[in-house]
Amino acid sequence: NLGLSSFLPTGGQASLQFVTSRFETNNQFVNLNPNWSSSFGANFSQPLLRNFGTLVNRSGIVIAHTNRDQSVEALKLQVIATLRLVESSYWDFVAAQVTVEVAEQSLALAQRLLDETQERVRVGTSAPIDLVQSEAGVATRRQDLIVARNDRDNKEDALKKVLGFATPAEWAITIKTVEPYGFVPLEVDLAGAINEALSKRPEVRQRTLSADLAELRTELARNAVLPELTLDASYGFAGLGGTVLSEDPVTGELVTVRGGLGDSLDQITDFDSPSWTLGVNLKVPIGNNDAKATLAQRRFEEQREALELRSLQQDITHQVRLAVRALHDGAANVDAAESSRELQERNVEAEQTKFQNGLSTNFQVLQVQDQLANAQEAEIRARLNY
Repeated sequence: NLGLSSFLPTGGQASLQFVTSRFETNNQFVNLNPNWSSSFGANFSQPLLRNFGTLVNRSGIVIAHTNRDQSVEALKLQVIATLRLVESSYWDFVAAQVTVEVAEQSLALAQRLLDETQERVRVGTSAPIDLVQSEAGVATRRQDLIVARNDRDNKEDALKKVLGFATPAEWAITIKTVEPYGFVPLEVDLAGAINEALSKRPEVRQRTLSADLAELRTELARNAVLPELTLDASYGFAGLGGTVLSEDPVTGELVTVRGGLGDSLDQITDFDSPSWTLGVNLKVPIGNNDAKATLAQRRFEEQREALELRSLQQDITHQVRLAVRALHDGAANVDAAESSRELQERNVEAEQTKFQNGLSTNFQVLQVQDQLANAQEAEIRARLNY
């Protein structure tokens, strides 16, 4: 026996079959013994309501493709998060380096004040008590420099970690930053940024795919509520051959006429005995409560996915608006921080000149030096935040 069958994308099934069998019995009343029966035919069955259509019958493939696409978007999210972590670690390290330079500059100013105070004490223009404030200022700046260098080394190790440094030799490498710690204002179109975010953000794509899956499951549940209506058709040929015991019409004697498989096959190839069937089967479940309950659940899930997609789009729009506003405010903040730092530098120079002319004290000079250091750190934070 041989057979070939195929499942069709529309939900139907088609098959070709060749069947042959040999039958033999010790019953003397059987005229054809042994006998060979053979048949060759085509069968077709197609659902017309439930399980009809390519969408229903290809749903497993569609779901698998969608799950794969969702995994791709999850990978994109992971890549974006990794890139952001690397960039953030890089700029944290650069900022820590600049902070060290600020601490060194502040120490140099304090040391300069101490040297000048020592000279003034030596010539008698200042009291020895003034050295205490200057020495305290130098000690404080040294401590700040130690903290800044430790923070810089920690930021460098954090960058090495996210870059994947593993061996001791790699960890011993000193990273030298190449991209300068500059400030270039970005001009961003708010509407364009929102549209780009809504079209390219991986989480939007993920949620859209989830909504598509929910819609597909609703269609499958809606199809499952329908009654079963099936069209069945077949067409084929049959043959029968074997040894037959018959009476001779002339002599009246019993004559054995031998035949076999060849006879039955000849009848098929000669199309002697065609047969066909055509029918429609209808099956209507009473109540069908399970399918209806599943459909109601799938509809709820589809509505929920649609609402979550709209909520995500709303959140992303809000995020982009905040980001663009933060860019505008951040640029202004950087400009203000730069101006404040420049004014503090001039203030230090003026206070230093006044000190040299005896119009200021060590405390006042140290105070404006602290103000300069604070302004420089504020500028670093403003640039880093931007």
